[in-house]
Amino acid sequence: MAKKTRKEKAAEQTSQQNKVISNRPMKLGDSPVKQRKLHMIFLFVLAIVLYGNTLNNDFALDDSLAILGNSFTTQGFAGIDDIWTNDMFVGAHGQEFELTGGRYRPLSFTILAIEYEFFGDYVDERGIKSHMAFVGHLTNIIFFAFSGVMIYLLLFKVFRNFNEWLPLIAATLFVIHPIHTEVVANIKSMDEILSLLFLMGSMYFLLDKGNNSLPQAALLFFLSLLSKENTFTALAIIPVLYIFFRKEELSSGLIKTGALAAVSLVYLALREIYSGGFFGGHAANQLMDNPFLGMGMEIKLPTLFVIAGKYLALSAFPYPLSYDYSYDALGWRTWGDGYAILSFILIASALGFAIKVLWQKFKEEETTQPNIITVIAFGILFYAISYSIVSNFVFNIGTYMGERFLYMSSLGFCIAIAGLLIKLLKVDTDAPFQFNIKWLLPMLIIIPIAGYGTIKRNMDWKDNYSLYMADKDVVPNSARATLFLGIELLNQHYIDKDSEKLEMAIAEMTKSTNIYPEFYHAHYNLGLAYQAKQDHENAVKCFRRVLEIQPLHINTQYYLGMSLGHGFNQPIKAIEYMEKGIKYGYSGADRYVNLGVAYGMSGNFPKALECFTKAVQEDPNNPQSYVNMGITYSQMGDQQKAQAAIDKAKLLDPNVKLPGQ
Repeated sequence: MAKKTRKEKAAEQTSQQNKVISNRPMKLGDSPVKQRKLHMIFLFVLAIVLYGNTLNNDFALDDSLAILGNSFTTQGFAGIDDIWTNDMFVGAHGQEFELTGGRYRPLSFTILAIEYEFFGDYVDERGIKSHMAFVGHLTNIIFFAFSGVMIYLLLFKVFRNFNEWLPLIAATLFVIHPIHTEVVANIKSMDEILSLLFLMGSMYFLLDKGNNSLPQAALLFFLSLLSKENTFTALAIIPVLYIFFRKEELSSGLIKTGALAAVSLVYLALREIYSGGFFGGHAANQLMDNPFLGMGMEIKLPTLFVIAGKYLALSAFPYPLSYDYSYDALGWRTWGDGYAILSFILIASALGFAIKVLWQKFKEEETTQPNIITVIAFGILFYAISYSIVSNFVFNIGTYMGERFLYMSSLGFCIAIAGLLIKLLKVDTDAPFQFNIKWLLPMLIIIPIAGYGTIKRNMDWKDNYSLYMADKDVVPNSARATLFLGIELLNQHYIDKDSEKLEMAIAEMTKSTNIYPEFYHAHYNLGLAYQAKQDHENAVKCFRRVLEIQPLHINTQYYLGMSLGHGFNQPIKAIEYMEKGIKYGYSGADRYVNLGVAYGMSGNFPKALECFTKAVQEDPNNPQSYVNMGITYSQMGDQQKAQAAIDKAKLLDPNVKLPGQ
């Protein structure tokens, strides 16, 4: 019998596969509509159930940057123009700050501004805008639920040669994965949710034959970019998808990808104009914002592989979780570290396998139908490509890692695991979809376990205090995590005057300065804590240390003056620093009141009166300004004006503390 040629073997294989797939649901419309609807309802409801308890949460972590402390968002409709013409952090920090540039994400911030317009004016007795928090969490849940549905629809279209088991398992794994809690439970991370949701929609339309759906694909891709720049990695993912699952349409797919690339250029132009470029304005000179500062490649590379291994470990076993992994949570590593070597071997092996399968598919002379190995390889490459932009291998993202950075990549992980489960369980993906307890059993085990982890982790995101306390032992060597806990304890002290919390705040902040002695934010807040304790000697030491590290730190100038005046009775020095702080823009009624007191202590009553007058202009309803104005008039011998000022203070607050009381 003559030996068959390669082409004859390929033709025979294709013929056999075509016989098999004749019974497969080749197109979305061929699958029972009712069945698909049930799957979509299941995914949507599952997402609602898992994240419904976040509706009880307040604001936490970055919500202050995006909402409460953002001057653009809190203007509502009036702030939308600024949102679209500035870097996302400008509304929180002003034009000059260390991380300016490279964060042009106006779409989610526009939605937050609209929500603030309608729900941001309600403040409860704690000062928390409860209605806004509820609406923000509800919006995230709904967008996430739609994401689960959209992932299912897209994957069903991608894996057209398989029945619904594969897209259903992959989408379910994505919805239940606890690592997504940071994204869904943190209102600010709406940008991550929208980015993936619009990208899935874009790819869904892109896979239509012909170019009729290209405008919809391009529009959704642009909206995805306006949500977050991670979308750029899809320009590499889409050609891989076509090689694996649409080889016969590869040339058309590349042309369509080119159209999306053109849309990306429009986004890049807007980003360059309004946000300062793709890579940001400049590199930070602090380890907290540039964790690889001064690190040689002999340390950086193994450290990066350890981080990549940590991401994979959390993808497989998402416990324990943390909101922060900054310096020095993971430490610096060398190639002598066994975990670095293990991570490298695992990652290199997985990538090598996936690239080999891709190359074989690309080099096929005759197109063959994809199998489950192809699905697993695609999941690995989807993960790797989308991870690249946040990996620090390509460029410095300003931190070691963060669970939110894995949001898009985790879909690739879920696809690969779904393919692996189907292969191990020998799920029949050729036949029409049907339930089988053997195939269902793993999911019936995984869903309750992952669901419990998700719901429980959501509770940690209740508010800052709950989150920081929950994570303090997960990353005990993180300078930022210890600082944030200290700040929250200090805030709690301001509210309830609990001296024990003040001491705990000082302990946490001191630990933060010990982890990273150049962390001036930690020294600054430690100074505030000592000031609250009336320990002005240590407060002055902390503030002076801040100015050694960061001489232009505005707030420090002011508070150093406060401690010099109140603690050391040095009003002249106090005035010098407080004036400098106000000159740099750190103004407000209470600032002018304290500066006026310092002038009064120095005997310069006209300047003191000038400061109290400015305080009244800043806040006409502050009784303390009028009390101090009355004292100053009295010192200047004008008792009539002094009494008028005191009367005004009593009118504003009958219980205001008066001189001599």
